[in-house]
Amino acid sequence: MTSHGLWSSSENTDPILNPELYPDRPRTIYQWLGYDIMRIMVLYEGYCGESFARNLRTNHPISRPDESHVAVAHWSNGNSIGISFSKIIVNSIRPRVEEIGKIPRADNVFCNLMEYPVATKIPGILIVRINSGTFCFANATFIRERILKLVKEENGTEENTKRGIRVLILDVTNVMNIDTSAIHALEELHRELISRGIQMAVTNPKWQVITKMKASKFVDKIGDGWIFLSVGDAVDASILYKMNALNNC
Repeated sequence: MTSHGLWSSSENTDPILNPELYPDRPRTIYQWLGYDIMRIMVLYEGYCGESFARNLRTNHPISRPDESHVAVAHWSNGNSIGISFSKIIVNSIRPRVEEIGKIPRADNVFCNLMEYPVATKIPGILIVRINSGTFCFANATFIRERILKLVKEENGTEENTKRGIRVLILDVTNVMNIDTSAIHALEELHRELISRGIQMAVTNPKWQVITKMKASKFVDKIGDGWIFLSVGDAVDASILYKMNALNNC
């Protein structure tokens, strides 16, 4: 009889590989799943001989897989990779721009309004979070238009009135990098907001992001007093700004 090394029951005394040698010992999950694990390995690699692998539970040889099964396994794997890669591209080009609100009875906890129905909006303040690690030429226009759409939806027919949006807080916590196209999009967004009587604030920018904003003079345009470390700090300053604006009306 040909010896198969690790898979030979006559030479290997491992209780997991050869449970029949230990009839009084309870079988483990590895023995029960051994057959399926080995068959998956064979199908995925597309190679096996009659003696390449044996059923860990019954010690019967696994037959060579049909070529169509191997093709299906490889096609499924490649198709899954393609779908995943497509999702990454779509999420980069059209990232989520979330409107967030404050969780009641919690100190400075702000969450997505769609995911947390208990979160509440703050009157006169729109808080938006960019859910993308990169803010660049590929998604800059989409993000700017999406934010302006949220502003229009919130204001409705109340623009430039006491109940309209007074401050837009842009949370860039998730943004790790920003390029020139994105900064230009922010400048255009800022000009559009100013024309509507809305102040813009930026919260929690990473070091690389704030460095580029300063180098491009964007911080000077919105005012260094409107850059905050947290959404909570920005909300406190925005409430004070809104109250002063209403008193001056």
